Parts: sequence; C-alpha cells; structure tokens
Amino acid sequence: MRRVNFLNSIRTKLIRSFLFFAVPIVILLLFTNIYAVFLVRTQVSESYENMVALHLNQVDTALTDVEQYLSLAIYYEDSLQAIKKSQSDMSSNLARISLKNKLTNDILVYKTVDCFFAYLPEADTFLSVNKNSMEYRKRDQISIFVQNNADTDAIDFDSWKVYTIEDSHYLMRIIRSNNMYLGACIQMESLKTPMTLVDLGENIYTFFTDRSGSVLTPLNNLDLESIHEENSLIKLTQNGKKANYQFVSQSSSKGDFKLNVLIPEKNTLNYLPHILRFSFVILFVLCFIIIPAYLIFINKDILLPLKSLVASMKKVKNGDLNVRINLKPTSDEFEIVKETFNNMLIQIQDLQISVQHEKNTALKEELYRLQMQQSPHFLINSLNILYNLSGSKDYKLIEEMTLCMIRYYRFIYTNHFNFVLLKDEISHCEDYLRIQKMSMKDKLTYSFTVPDFLDDTPVPPLVVQTFLENAIKYSATEDGSVAISVNIDFSEYKQEDCIKIIVKDNGNGFPEDCLHMFNNTEKMFPQKKSEHMGIKNIQRRMALLYKGKSDIRISNSDGAKIEIYLPVSPDINIMRKLF
Repeated sequence: MRRVNFLNSIRTKLIRSFLFFAVPIVILLLFTNIYAVFLVRTQVSESYENMVALHLNQVDTALTDVEQYLSLAIYYEDSLQAIKKSQSDMSSNLARISLKNKLTNDILVYKTVDCFFAYLPEADTFLSVNKNSMEYRKRDQISIFVQNNADTDAIDFDSWKVYTIEDSHYLMRIIRSNNMYLGACIQMESLKTPMTLVDLGENIYTFFTDRSGSVLTPLNNLDLESIHEENSLIKLTQNGKKANYQFVSQSSSKGDFKLNVLIPEKNTLNYLPHILRFSFVILFVLCFIIIPAYLIFINKDILLPLKSLVASMKKVKNGDLNVRINLKPTSDEFEIVKETFNNMLIQIQDLQISVQHEKNTALKEELYRLQMQQSPHFLINSLNILYNLSGSKDYKLIEEMTLCMIRYYRFIYTNHFNFVLLKDEISHCEDYLRIQKMSMKDKLTYSFTVPDFLDDTPVPPLVVQTFLENAIKYSATEDGSVAISVNIDFSEYKQEDCIKIIVKDNGNGFPEDCLHMFNNTEKMFPQKKSEHMGIKNIQRRMALLYKGKSDIRISNSDGAKIEIYLPVSPDINIMRKLF
C-alpha cells in the first residue's frame, strides 16, 4: 500500500492555498475604499433614481390624461356616433370633418401625443391627425396595423402597450366601444425629449425598454439590444471598447415599458479622492489577478482530479465498467484512489463475465427445455395413421405421410436454435397440417399468406404450430370440419418494426373466462390446467427472447383469432446464436 507523503498531501496543499488566499485578504481589509465606493455609488444611484421617478411620474400623468380623454370622447363625441349611424355620404363626410377638426384641436393640448386616430369598421372609416414631427410613412404603418389587428388578440385594449411596427416602436392606447376604436399613439423616442433638456452629465444614456428588457429607443454607438439587470453595475461595449456602467431603472405604472439610465462608472469614481482611486486599483489587482490565480491553482490540483473521479463514478453507476481514471500526478491520495478504483473495476468486470456466463448457460438450457416440451400423442397418432394406410396399401399416400413426418420430426428434434427463418417455420407448419389433414380425412382446410420479403425474418421455432394445434383441437364444427388461415405481414408495435402473425379458425372461439386469463398479463394461466401448457410455453419463450417487446393477443372474431407481434430485430446477443 502506498503511503501518503505529508508534503504532497491534500491537507498540506489546502493549508498553503488558504495562506496564499488569506494574506491578500488581510491586506485588502486595511483599505476602506470598499465602503467609500459603495457610498458614492449609492448616492449617485439614489440621485438618478429620483430623477427617473420624477420624469416617469410626469409621463404617467400625461398618459392618464390622454386615457381619460379617449374614454370620454368615445362615449360622448357626437361626430363618432354620426359617422357610425350616417345614412348618406354628405352627412357622413360632415361628421368626419367635424371629428377630424376636434382631434386636430385636441392634439395640440396633449403635447405628449404624436397621433390621434379613430377607426369605425362598419363605416369603413379610419381618421388620424398627426403632429408634423411624424413621418407620413409611419402614419400609414399605424393605420394598416390598427385596421388589420383591431379584431385580434394582437392589440391590448386594457392599458398602454408598446407595439413594434416594422422598425419603429410606438406606445399606443386604444379604447373600444360598440365596434368603434379611438386611440392615441406616441413615438417612444419622443418620450425622451424632456430628459434631453436636463444636463445629466457626460456620456449618460437614457432609454426605454419593454418589461422583458428589449431596448425601444436608440443608444447611438452603445452595443445593447436588451438588458435585464436592475440597479446594478454592468459592462457594455461602446465603439469596440468595454466600460462599466451603473444601471438605474424604473417601471411605468401605466404601460409595459421602463425608463432606464446608464451612468459611466468613471463618472461615479470622479467623486472619489485620489488615494481611494489608488486603493481601488489595488483592489482590482487583488480581485482580478491574485484571486483568479488562487482559483486556478485549486482547480488544477484538487477540483479537476475530484471532477474526473466523480465523472468516472457516474459512468460506473450507469453501467459502464470499461471506464478508467487517468489523472496527472498531483497528490498521493489521488494516486491511491486511482489505483484502487481501476483495480476494483477490473475485478468487477471479471466477476460480471463469470456471472453472465452462468446466466447465459441457464437461459440457453431453459429455452431448449421449453422448446422441447412437445406432447408425444402426435407421434402416436401419426404412426397409427401409417398403420391404417398400410392396410389399404395406398403406398403413394404412405410415402407422402412418411416424408411429412420425417421433415416434421427432423425440424423438432434437430433444431437447437433460439430462432429459425420464417420460411422454415411456415414449411414446418405446412408439414404438420398435411399430416393432420390425412388424419382427419380431408375435413381440414388451411391457407397461408406470407409476403416473400419476410421469408428470411428470424422467428422462434414452433410458435405458429402451437396455435395451429390448438385450433384443430378446439375449433371443429358439428360435421367435424376445420378451416384455418394464417396471415403474416409487416407491421408496427410499440413504435418498433415487427411482423404480425394472425391465426384464425372457424370454431366457436374461446370462452370468456379463457379470454380473460389469456389477456391478463399480471395473472398468467393456472399451472394445473395442462391444456394451456402450449400457450404458456410460447409466452415464456417470447418473454425470454424479446424482453417484453413482443405480444400475443387472443380474441374471438367468427371463431378464435390469435395475433402475434414479433420484433423484426431481436436482441443482438440472442441473434448471435441463430447460426
């Protein structure tokens, strides 16, 4: 066993790293610039918060006034009702002129508003009055937007809402009543105008965002499309250079927008004395050079080896025993863990191989035993048929019967595979039915429908024959005749490709109690009922071979109907035993 060297142990390295980290921290505590910087930032933040709140309160007040005006106008403005109820073009035109004159006069009162508009779909009327600062193209965009979306969920009729129309952002409030729409539109950029009249300082940015943080007003050369921090210090890029900014934000109470201010960090630090600036430089060096160096050291010598060890353990937990730990030499403890872990996995693999071999041997024996569980009475009956035929001296029929029996019993007693080709299974079933037909004196009729492309599909042997035997035994009609059909085709089961085998007869079908037992997967057939041993045999073999991916469905449809679903590609480990 490898012994731990004290100088190279994890404990020693952690002590050294802690001292390396603690000494700069002690030095850092000698300076009081942290509090000074915090105090200055707090004062600057509060100052700008008050300014933003004051301006935003003025904006919200103006929006409230406009909202009240729209609410009163849509209910009490006579010209709106006249347009809607007008019966002639002249009266309609006069009402439109009256409404437009009123909106033109009123827009001068509400200086914040860039556009008033009214939309009456029933009268096919859209009127708008705009201030000269608004471009004609933008007026048309608003008109098209309102008319196309008035009766959709795209417009919020409950509050001021920011809408993006092409490349422009507008703040709109639309009042709806009796299929009439009266609204006001404000360009987001125009809401900034009062702020531009105030001397905020150098390189200070004011802008609007929506509630999700998307920028609604341009920021010149500042690389910013969205922002989510509130009242914090952030790093942004301007003209290819990164700089720290203090971020102040306030949300409007009237609409889904925010007013934001970005103050350059250098403007804040200008309030600090030179000695505190120097201390800040020292703090910067400690935080961005010494501490990262310490973290790199811890990560390389301790965290990465631990991460590799944990990752390997997770792979082992998920069943991967081929994983091995390969660590660069760091500490003696990790070397011991690596050697012990790798040796443990080798031992587990050896043990697993031994256990799997024993398991496979037991599985193979059980499958073979189940496959060989055949009733001897069929052999006796076949020999009795040959005896009777010999008395009639029908040598041609005796020859045919003998060949069918040879092929039949050769297939049963020389086939030791878990799977056979479908064409061989069908050929075996045909031999079985020919023998039975001779025994029943031509009262048996049967048919097979199998696509050629499924001939080489692997299936468990003797699966189809068991149900053929069951049909002959229980489906005879009053005159003793039996009709059986076997249909096989490509299908899908549990989202996997499979073959579907349907065996039908013309009998009375299964009793209800038997159907219940057959299709109840949790309660299998009673062990004492030997007449169901063949079906139980098939179910057991399919469970072992397909691991729950196969199925047998038994029902009545003008006789008994058995549906067998077998995956096209069985387990690869089992398929290796096919040939």
